[in-house]
Amino acid sequence: MDLSQENLLEIFAALRFLENPDWLNQVFLKSYAALTPADFETRPIRLLALSDKWAPAAAPFIAHKWHNLSHLKELGVLFILPGASGLPGELLRTVSLLFHYLEEIPFYADLIADLARTEATFTENLISLLRGDVYDRRPPAAVNGLAWLVVQRYLAKDNPDDWRLSFPHLNTESILWSLARAKIARLDTHFNLPEHPFSFWLDSDWVGGFFPALNNQPTLISFDLVDSAMSLVKVKEGIRYTYHLREALWNQIFVSAFDFATLISSARRHLRRGFFTL
Repeated sequence: MDLSQENLLEIFAALRFLENPDWLNQVFLKSYAALTPADFETRPIRLLALSDKWAPAAAPFIAHKWHNLSHLKELGVLFILPGASGLPGELLRTVSLLFHYLEEIPFYADLIADLARTEATFTENLISLLRGDVYDRRPPAAVNGLAWLVVQRYLAKDNPDDWRLSFPHLNTESILWSLARAKIARLDTHFNLPEHPFSFWLDSDWVGGFFPALNNQPTLISFDLVDSAMSLVKVKEGIRYTYHLREALWNQIFVSAFDFATLISSARRHLRRGFFTL
């Protein structure tokens, strides 16, 4: 391929689905070891729609991610992949994801700026951050407090039985969803649409309940916005998503004892270490 004829940002985005995670983490990200804080700059977020030529290669990636939006934290790029199905709920899912990634890129930009203050370990910590590393051991016994993990991924997507899901933890993805949802909830006021009360979704991310399903067995139903949208897209398959609700509930437990500002500051301060004690 003649890269001079290609959009370089599109090539970077395509690496996310053309190559497997092992190559990206073990080979590609190693090249970032040559970076320094001086290689980064502050600039507006770039929105990118990849052309249809990438559709066949992107299909497995979309199936794994369960949606067709993604981003490149280190480049400040948000991109959408060709692969819209036209199913009910897809537009709401896409718009909500757009809001989410517009929160996530600045959040990680601030984290990278924090890492830059210690240049000796900058690239090591940067690569770990971009890999999405999560603390994978039981925290040492707390002498005068309770240990909480800080998790930057939805672990249930890879392993619904991951022990960390039932260990007290903060989830940064869920924090960013809360920030995005608060803005979505104001859309009806912003656009003067009183007949479309987006405010219904405010503070609903950790709300759910058990309701009788078709087999009359209690089934957990999430009232979280993105869980609801994703479940609607998969309604014919009978798939119901609840992992956003479950992670939001852990965050809410923490907020109920402290506040949302403390939730954000604790997650940001302790993300690299992977845990903290109260």
